Amino acid sequence: MEDAGTNRWPMTGKEYDNMRQVIVAVDELANAPTHLKKRLQAIPHGWRNYKLAMYWMEKLCDDLLDTVPEEKLLSFQTELKNSKICLITKWAPVATEGVCQIPEAGFLALMERLISMECWSCERKGADVRKCPIRKICLDCLHYEPGPDQKPKDGSCFMAGWDHIVMEE
Repeated sequence: MEDAGTNRWPMTGKEYDNMRQVIVAVDELANAPTHLKKRLQAIPHGWRNYKLAMYWMEKLCDDLLDTVPEEKLLSFQTELKNSKICLITKWAPVATEGVCQIPEAGFLALMERLISMECWSCERKGADVRKCPIRKICLDCLHYEPGPDQKPKDGSCFMAGWDHIVMEE
């Protein structure tokens, strides 16, 4: 049922959930340039296209919020400001060649044990760091490397001195 003279009407539960997902996703994407700006700029028109896409996605979200009844809008916006998206990888029911699926807790326990036994006393530098089997295992499992600002200036391994897994929020 539409409010008189406006385009605002009550949301169903599914609309509410989907609208939250869209708006929070756009908000999370707005933070991506912090880490992806160099890659976006390396693509022809990448940065411009990203900024255009963000403009239209933000406009769409504003227009969606213009359909929410005013009495619900404040609480809806407050909830959205205190929300974030959490990406959870769903494994395919069919095994993927070259990929092993193990419980996260078990994997982290193995990595914790390995790092606590080996990395805390590591003194490798330069070429020895690149040959380190533990570093290779970690980088193979994580699919990413630390940024240049996280690597020690003296050529030692970024994991040297660790006695436990360092986890990001």
